[in-house]
Amino acid sequence: MATPVSELELPTVGFDFADAEEHRHALREISKQSWIAKGVFAYPIFTYEDCVAVLRDKRWHSAAGLAASAFGVNDPRLEERRRESILSAEGDVHTRLRRLVAPSFSPR
Repeated sequence: MATPVSELELPTVGFDFADAEEHRHALREISKQSWIAKGVFAYPIFTYEDCVAVLRDKRWHSAAGLAASAFGVNDPRLEERRRESILSAEGDVHTRLRRLVAPSFSPR
């Protein structure tokens, strides 16, 4: 059975960009400890290869639908639009929408 990422013991990434160089240094150090970290709004993944692996792994899913409610926004119209968006769709719905738009994003 899969473990929710929220239950993992992960290094934490802060959200202070006041000193960009210091922030980059902190991210580099954290990336030496783990391929993934716990951020304020998301779980950053540090390498391209790991990002691709997560995106291809069907066990992972997006929590984009929870973002608005986490900030107290509970508008049913927003929820309906989110469900219809290719960016937050999952599974068969996402696959169907992606097939529809893929030709437009392919080299000619």
